[in-house]
Amino acid sequence: MTSAFALDLTLAALLLVAIVGGFMLNRRIGVLKTQQTALDQAIREFGIATHQAHEAIRQLKTTSEEARQQFDTETADAKRLKDDLGFLIARADKAATLLEQTLRRERQTPAAERPAASSAASLTGETARPIPRSRAEEDLLKVLQHRQTV
Repeated sequence: MTSAFALDLTLAALLLVAIVGGFMLNRRIGVLKTQQTALDQAIREFGIATHQAHEAIRQLKTTSEEARQQFDTETADAKRLKDDLGFLIARADKAATLLEQTLRRERQTPAAERPAASSAASLTGETARPIPRSRAEEDLLKVLQHRQTV
């Protein structure tokens, strides 16, 4: 009986160790299940964030394409305006040069030989126009006549 009793005691001790180990293992499995639930939630949130990022990128591409098209349109308009302004500046430069030459000739010509300078046409060598003058033309003529007398 001694050996049977020792064997029973050994089995009881091993059974007790197995039960304690089972409880500890059960507790660890419970912790893993809790962490798995949190991990599943994190994965779902990551999926939602990824979807939102894809949507934001799509909207950004659309917006950038619209901005590029608007930029191209405005750039083309600016180039046309630049060309127009260049043409107008060239014409204004020619007109200013002609006016300056005419004024120099008028100043060098003695007063007795000059015709009455009552219009812009006489300053530029053109024939008089029957078209009524604008206020800007009249103001310019006054300034030019004043400069001639000075």
